[in-house]
Amino acid sequence: METTDTSKTPYLHDVTINYEYPLLKIGTELSLATTTGSLFQTSDSDFNAGSFASTTIEGTGTGASVRLIGAGPDATPFKKPIIINNSQNSNTLTDYQVLVTLDTQSLISAGKMRLDCGDIRFTDSDGTTLLNYWLEGGCNTTSTRIWVKVPSIPASSAKTIYVYYGNPSATSLSSTTNIFIREINGAQPVKGSWHFDEGSGATAYDDSGNGNNGTIYGATWVSGKFKNALSFDGVDDYVETNQTASLALTTGGSLEAWFKTNTTASTVQEIVRQIGTSDNGFEIRVSASYKAEVDAYLGSWINVKDTNGPNVNDGNWHHIVGVVNGTTLKLYRDGNFINSATGTVNLNTGNAKVRIGSHPTGVVPFNGLIDEVRIYNRALTDAEISDLYNYYGYTTINYPGRVLVRKYTSPEPTTSVGTEEAYYSPSGTFTSLILDAGQNSNFTTLLFSATTSASTTIKF
Repeated sequence: METTDTSKTPYLHDVTINYEYPLLKIGTELSLATTTGSLFQTSDSDFNAGSFASTTIEGTGTGASVRLIGAGPDATPFKKPIIINNSQNSNTLTDYQVLVTLDTQSLISAGKMRLDCGDIRFTDSDGTTLLNYWLEGGCNTTSTRIWVKVPSIPASSAKTIYVYYGNPSATSLSSTTNIFIREINGAQPVKGSWHFDEGSGATAYDDSGNGNNGTIYGATWVSGKFKNALSFDGVDDYVETNQTASLALTTGGSLEAWFKTNTTASTVQEIVRQIGTSDNGFEIRVSASYKAEVDAYLGSWINVKDTNGPNVNDGNWHHIVGVVNGTTLKLYRDGNFINSATGTVNLNTGNAKVRIGSHPTGVVPFNGLIDEVRIYNRALTDAEISDLYNYYGYTTINYPGRVLVRKYTSPEPTTSVGTEEAYYSPSGTFTSLILDAGQNSNFTTLLFSATTSASTTIKF
């Protein structure tokens, strides 16, 4: 870069900046020193925050100013750093989905972001590599939730990525497709999803979007397989929903849960039961011989037991899924298909409810921990069940009826949003032929006069 300084007064300078390269590094600092005829450039490495892409002009005459726009994705003029803190985790995370909470309301109010947040872009630490993201729920809120897939997060350390915004002509790239490992969908099959992450209170909220919240009777909050869970005493603890049409099953469905028990009582333990208007229904439980078991009313009650499998009262977390598909009843334990049975379909066509931790009559109560309970109105596939076992099934009322399968580690990395970096408006009052002519375009020579006080700096 070539600079020329013509002094008129100690603090009034005509400066011509000729760009020798297509991009001028933003972060270069030009200092207007206190001595006459002195203009110098500090090191790029001291102020390296991006690349110059274009300019806009604000105001006219002596009130005009130049905004230098960073060469971010789609030439967006604004950016903020996102600091990912993985210092509490000793594992390097790859292709990990992190949650960023951004105050888009303030940015929209300031005219810096589009009303629909369609101009948002994320990049890796290099400021160039685009990252896939998904905007969860609405925009224009003080805590907009955005999931970003980050290629690598170092162990026991922190990493910075960037969010860019401000291009009014950008097209939204928000999508679940390239963010999550799998999306379990198909006419929004999730009719109840209880993560048990509240950690307090007497309500287990349904994150499926169907409003099937459960009332907690006696069960207590503890640490779970994923975040929190509920502990059941094996006597009279349970969780129960209201009876609704959304929980009814007709020709098929699936029940899913994580559980942990070390009881040695030789009795059946009910984990989850879907209950129709009569005795018919669908349940997953631990058998009296400590095996995983699924039961369903298919013309008559039939069951499938993990007869040759390991005892599940070993104090470890186990994943259990029961599936009804037409006339077939299937059992899955820890991601694996165990066995199946057949019968005549006769589940329920009226309203139904879900009880977690005991039979509707209070018998066969569960003694241990239960986490991540879900009910679907269709049969899950082998591949879906395998992913639910190996990863984490995320549901949210902002995306009702679906499961977004993602990676999970404990503790999870946290994110924080830094100070805006990419708004570059030089200090001082600027007048020049370019500004007075009202031009608003890229140019290779910028001529301006800046009236400044002693030791004022102008950053580009």
